[in-house]
Amino acid sequence: MEDYSGPDYSGSDYTDPEYGGSPGGRRGETKLTTAAFVLGIIALIAFQIFFLAIPLGILAVVLALVSRHKSRHFTRRAKFGLFLGLAGCLLSGSITLYALHLLRTNPELLAQVQQVYDYYFDQYGGEGGSGSGSTLPYGSSGGSSDDAGSSSQDDIESQIEDILSGNYRKEKQEQDENTNFL
Repeated sequence: MEDYSGPDYSGSDYTDPEYGGSPGGRRGETKLTTAAFVLGIIALIAFQIFFLAIPLGILAVVLALVSRHKSRHFTRRAKFGLFLGLAGCLLSGSITLYALHLLRTNPELLAQVQQVYDYYFDQYGGEGGSGSGSTLPYGSSGGSSDDAGSSSQDDIESQIEDILSGNYRKEKQEQDENTNFL
């Protein structure tokens, strides 16, 4: 009888994890490529949240580069992780830089953002806002009021006491009822 000389299924092509074979000695590399791929996807999806997208994108690129360790070639998944991580970083960075550019060059937008900033400082306490002379980092005015520091601290403490005692909610409800009658 003749020996069968068909394809050799024990070769590296059939045990490569990328093709669904057993991982063998490349198990650590597939974890890195999968992590790079997943982080790249998350970085691209979350591109509008720059403080999340940029670090995740950088981490995806680093993991994709580390995953090629000894083989000197990228697997498909590592390539996708690399490109998705780069795309997430670049997209997030460009949108963030564009938003900062708009804040610097558009005085109307800066005034609107300053109003929101003042509103929340007035609502939730703080030493910022129009009353104390502080502005956003890109604002045109600056300065501080030394005597406002102690009175604002007293105001914050009294607000905390009112909230903890339940008086704050009652006062707010009474104010709302009074404004509804007017």
